[in-house]
Amino acid sequence: MPNPSTLACEEELTVTQQKVLDFMKGYFCKFQRMPTYRDISDAFGWSSPQAAMGHVKALVRKCRLSAEPETARGFQFVGITVKLDAG
Repeated sequence: MPNPSTLACEEELTVTQQKVLDFMKGYFCKFQRMPTYRDISDAFGWSSPQAAMGHVKALVRKCRLSAEPETARGFQFVGITVKLDAG
């Protein structure tokens, strides 16, 4: 029987989840740190950081990010190479 967590890792991202992941990569390249939930919410015009939190949690569940519990900006990309901006 397949492991449920492995199945989640194989799930495709929704369009919005992919856009959030792309935003996070771009933000990280520019600022050398992860965005906050508020940064993500503001970028997408969402009124609450809760919306960003839901998408980021889905990215963790789908194995695109790993999370460091109780750490501000405590996310890392999984299986993604991110090239920092030179300037």
